[in-house]
Amino acid sequence: MEALHVNTELRQSAKRKNITQLTLSRKAHKAHTTVSGYFNGEPTPIGALADLANVLDDSTFSNEMAHKTFGTLPVMKSDTYCDSPFALDFLQQKESSERKERKSHTLMILCKVDAALTNQDKDDLLVYVNEYLDEMLIEMKLVLSILSKTNISFMKAISMRKAFWIIKKYL
Repeated sequence: MEALHVNTELRQSAKRKNITQLTLSRKAHKAHTTVSGYFNGEPTPIGALADLANVLDDSTFSNEMAHKTFGTLPVMKSDTYCDSPFALDFLQQKESSERKERKSHTLMILCKVDAALTNQDKDDLLVYVNEYLDEMLIEMKLVLSILSKTNISFMKAISMRKAFWIIKKYL
């Protein structure tokens, strides 16, 4: 994958960040006609995409591009649920409760040696993992929603927290 069509995401990000195509092209050191082409549906090379993402400093855009490029967790977009921190926290608690209901059964399965796992055991483990993924999707949107109120991007927050994770031996 050398280039992506990201015109919709670029337009949404520029609107969120209140930046014009001209300003974006100047700050990214790209010709205005080139950036205009990206906004109008021309494929955006991965390198140019990284340059644009750095200038935009938009967590949602960066996460959308990571998902499109590497298949990481997508950004939650819902026409049903609002994305206020309160609503997202409530949804996350609901998903966490659903997962915790399965935890005891899952732990029993995980006590088995791999050779003893049945197809049903594997299906049950997958259901448990899916509950975690549901929770993670909502938690990611919750974090992005809270960070948007601080004007700190997701990547900046990670950069600021990384030293702590190293001290805790998480990394």
